[in-house]
Amino acid sequence: MVTLCPIAYVLRGGPDHKRHGDPYSVVGTVIDAGPGVARIVGVEGPIYQEFPGEVFAMLAGLGFETVMWERYRPDGSIKTVVHQL
Repeated sequence: MVTLCPIAYVLRGGPDHKRHGDPYSVVGTVIDAGPGVARIVGVEGPIYQEFPGEVFAMLAGLGFETVMWERYRPDGSIKTVVHQL
């Protein structure tokens, strides 16, 4: 038996980005990590001021309650920031 479950989203954003196909300057991956938990990984590009709030609002609208965002530090280490929606 085989199952296939859609658990990953492509995250795109930017000042001129309104829908899929529009220009974007930030890209990353959102993983459905279990009931109510989203994990954001691999974000690349300049994070503009409104970006985190836009992401959190969209994830809350999809039913997520907790976001775990992996942020890379300048020294290469990873800091996981947990945000309750």
